[in-house]
Amino acid sequence: MSCSLILKSLERKGSRQGREILLSFSDAFSAEMPGDWIHLPSLSRVRLKPLKGDSSSQARIKGMAREYLHRGDRFLPMNAPVACSQRFFGYLDSRGRLPSSGELNWNQQRISYRISAAPENGAGIVLLELLRPVDFVPGTAVQTGERHFTPLTVNCYRKISRDTAPFKAQGWLPKACFSGPLGTLKSAESSGEFLFFLPWLDWVRALLRGESRKEGGLETKSLSALLGIPPYLVPDLLDILARKSWFQTRKGIILDAAWDYSGSLSPMSRGILEELRGEGFLVEKIAGSPHCRALELLVRCALAVEIEEGVFMDSDYADTVYRKVVDMRQDDSEIGLSELARRTGLKKRFLIPLLQYGDSGE
Repeated sequence: MSCSLILKSLERKGSRQGREILLSFSDAFSAEMPGDWIHLPSLSRVRLKPLKGDSSSQARIKGMAREYLHRGDRFLPMNAPVACSQRFFGYLDSRGRLPSSGELNWNQQRISYRISAAPENGAGIVLLELLRPVDFVPGTAVQTGERHFTPLTVNCYRKISRDTAPFKAQGWLPKACFSGPLGTLKSAESSGEFLFFLPWLDWVRALLRGESRKEGGLETKSLSALLGIPPYLVPDLLDILARKSWFQTRKGIILDAAWDYSGSLSPMSRGILEELRGEGFLVEKIAGSPHCRALELLVRCALAVEIEEGVFMDSDYADTVYRKVVDMRQDDSEIGLSELARRTGLKKRFLIPLLQYGDSGE
């Protein structure tokens, strides 16, 4: 028996009360599970009524419309109002890296615990697993290291505002799941089909600052696991981060817009950067060599550009030369390539690919 249910299919069935939604799950219900569940990703509290049968994996649902249900959605059981267990669903009072583990003091005893995202990253709900059963008081926070864990019981869930609960729990919400006018939600930022809670965005900014300032920046494909969000949420999140001028994305790499990456380079990369800035350009024909990999790293950090395969230029130098050529072309539309090369001091061999690179960027 799994501690969560995955929706396999749904259909409308007739009953004495009218047409109802019948859900089929990947696992059977447990008699120990209460009737109140949480639907992911909307975090709506619903009631599932299993069909008759000891091993039934079907149930009728109350508290949610058909259009918000999709195959693959998950349902988490809400803990009973009084629970003695080794496993509790709940939420933390502050964000942090998961999974985490440690020991908590309970009735003058130290009990080992582990906290992980449940049942998958992006849900905003965490799972607390203990070495042995304990009986938590409904709605009472428990000290777990530097954070507090509150069991997500039916009683404590009702104390949270319906509109702000998804934000407090996970930091983002599909627009379709918000019932009020979007303009009234002053604590959120909108992008694509989602709303993002501003305090959560501040937390994301602080976390990405540390990760993206490392040599080579941060790969966008690692954002889902790092932040605990679904992969389909990443493009809209990157759009907001760029809109706020916090970060910029280059070829799948996230860079801190306010950080000088030349100070976080290895000695080898720093030496090559100094050589590149001294010469203005470097040619590396051996793909995959340490020298080439260091130059590609500088490109990832926006310290260099590759104007054509194997030809690298210092970013500031390339931008200065290109802008100079643009200005000269505006003053004299008939100016020739030889004259441009003479005035810029750059050979045609490198001037031509630089102009092609700059024009493609414009």
